[in-house]
Amino acid sequence: MWSDVLRIIYQHPDAYWAAYEVSERLRRIEINFQSWRFHHGKPSKRIIGSKLGTGAPLGVKFLRSVLDITFFPGVLEVRGAIGR
Repeated sequence: MWSDVLRIIYQHPDAYWAAYEVSERLRRIEINFQSWRFHHGKPSKRIIGSKLGTGAPLGVKFLRSVLDITFFPGVLEVRGAIGR
């Protein structure tokens, strides 16, 4: 359902500019947070190595696993499907 709505928004951004702009801002939040996760994981790996961390019992393995978690998968999926 949401993907259908997002597809329409991305196919006609001029007609749905406000919704398009919000979707793009959500995408930007996603990218910035993923970048933060990555850059947080690298020093953590150097500092704590394979020891357990404070964020989860898996330490660095946990930090690596959260890189696959997305907040707004529909936006990324639709953008990829229509080539934006």
